[in-house]
Amino acid sequence: MQVCKDEITIRPSSLHGGTIDPQNDHRTAMSFAVLGLGIGDVTIRQADCVNKSFPGFWDHLAGAGLV
Repeated sequence: MQVCKDEITIRPSSLHGGTIDPQNDHRTAMSFAVLGLGIGDVTIRQADCVNKSFPGFWDHLAGAGLV
């Protein structure tokens, strides 16, 4: 991973899948959703916690063909 002033670059790793319990933290759930797009096979418990800040989050990802 490389972090610059206004960007972040994430490179593939050997990590593959897993289950995350964001403990009702919408930021953690959305972050791991993005991570899951790169590594695959990520399950997020309490996925509806994203409704706090972005009620259409999962619909937008699905609409874009990402989930």
